[in-house]
Amino acid sequence: MRISVLSFCVFILAACFVLLHQSPFWRNSARPHTSIDATKESKKLVSREHTLPEVRTVLTPNMEPAQSALPPDWERCFSEISSEPAWLQSQEEFEALADSLPKDQMRYALDQLKTNQSDAAAILGEVLLRRWVTNSLLDAVQWVEHLPEGDFARVAFREVAVDWSQQDLAGAVDWVQQLPAGGNKAAAELSVADEAATRKEGATAINLIVSLPQSSERDELLDYSARQWATADQKDAVSWIQQVQDPALQENMLANVAIDLAVQNPFDAAAFAATALTPGPGQNQAVINIVRFMAVSAPDRAAAWVEQFPEGSLRVAAMENLMDVWSKNNPEAVRESNKTIL
Repeated sequence: MRISVLSFCVFILAACFVLLHQSPFWRNSARPHTSIDATKESKKLVSREHTLPEVRTVLTPNMEPAQSALPPDWERCFSEISSEPAWLQSQEEFEALADSLPKDQMRYALDQLKTNQSDAAAILGEVLLRRWVTNSLLDAVQWVEHLPEGDFARVAFREVAVDWSQQDLAGAVDWVQQLPAGGNKAAAELSVADEAATRKEGATAINLIVSLPQSSERDELLDYSARQWATADQKDAVSWIQQVQDPALQENMLANVAIDLAVQNPFDAAAFAATALTPGPGQNQAVINIVRFMAVSAPDRAAAWVEQFPEGSLRVAAMENLMDVWSKNNPEAVRESNKTIL
């Protein structure tokens, strides 16, 4: 009987052991991971590692804005601008590029540009020089003086001369006068003369450029300078104009002086045009302009003057201009006197 009970207990224990060994709880808590589980985890890790380069590739462009804060490569930017057609290149692009350059890099950039014969190089060089002159006039002048003759050099001399003459006209005049003869000096003289004429120092301007070779630019500036001189000293200005050897240039200058005078006193201008100008296109154009100014303040006197003109195209043109101005100011008076004038 005891043996049977003992055997029964042993059987029960064995059965419990088997059941525990086969239960899921026992397997998950008591034994380590199998090689299959390790393989699965390894595959998951490898898969994650393979996705990292793709994630990095996507993220890299998003980091580029932080790099844009760095100073730009001006040579690359300039190359991009200069490679565009001229009609696409804007002044704003050159100004922005010049603004991006630190002051201590201006000379380096100009040294690179001076050997480039393109229009883009000349424009950027002009912008940079303008900034350099503002910051350090003496350094800019010394750099420009060592440039060889050429298109870029003439642009550079012009820019330095303009900025210097605006700051110190007398100093700029002295500077250009001591420069060696050549295209660079001529470019600087034209710029300084333009500033002098703008300040109504016409005699100074004329002395700077009168000996330069004939060109449309020189002639236009001589005319402008003489007109400014005449507003301050008509007698001396006219006396100088009458000594100009080029007849066409002389006549054009005298006609423009007459027109300028008409703004202040059309009757004096009429007398000047009649005595100082020779018959021809220049005199005719001056007379027509004088008539228009005269018609504003004294249309009756203007009409009386025009009636004295000999028959011809000038009389007709002068009368038409007189009636045009007069009719706008006083149409009723024109209707009353129209028959008498004609």
